Amino acid sequence: MCEQAFSSDGYLIDQSKTGMLPYGNYDSSYNGCGWIAAYNALKAAGRTIPYETIRQELQRSLMLGGLLGTNMFYLCWYLGRKGFHLRKAFTLAGAQTVSRGAVAGVVTYWTGRGIHFAAFTQEQGEVLRFFNAVMGKERHLATMEQFFRELVRFPLTFVMALEPLPRSRARTARRRLGRG
Repeated sequence: MCEQAFSSDGYLIDQSKTGMLPYGNYDSSYNGCGWIAAYNALKAAGRTIPYETIRQELQRSLMLGGLLGTNMFYLCWYLGRKGFHLRKAFTLAGAQTVSRGAVAGVVTYWTGRGIHFAAFTQEQGEVLRFFNAVMGKERHLATMEQFFRELVRFPLTFVMALEPLPRSRARTARRRLGRG
């Protein structure tokens, strides 16, 4: 993949540079924001999984050949399967609450042209670092309120904040899935 798609610290920040990667019947520059957000959120949470693996695993869930991109409910299930409890919100007030103290998360929102996924991680205090929300921006820093004001075009959105499961619960979840 094009090196310019990545930030200097290894996050995918420019979806427009992923055109050579298929995602269903389309290329990732069109509908890949879901798998890109999953990759970035998992990386921010300390789970470095090759982007190719995440893309292939999430591709299995695509409907209509990927015309509508990643299903946000499947993405929730997928991130939970990777050993995380998800706190969820649908409004700005809820997003501010669930993102506070979260190791990482994903925002699903209406851009005015379509639905988009962007990952975030804690930076300092209320300031978050967003990935792939503004294509190619290396360090997109904003509070959740600033993010909503600048990029969200419909007040209802979906925010998932990742919290690692306690070791015993994560081990039990892996056993149920037949992974040890």
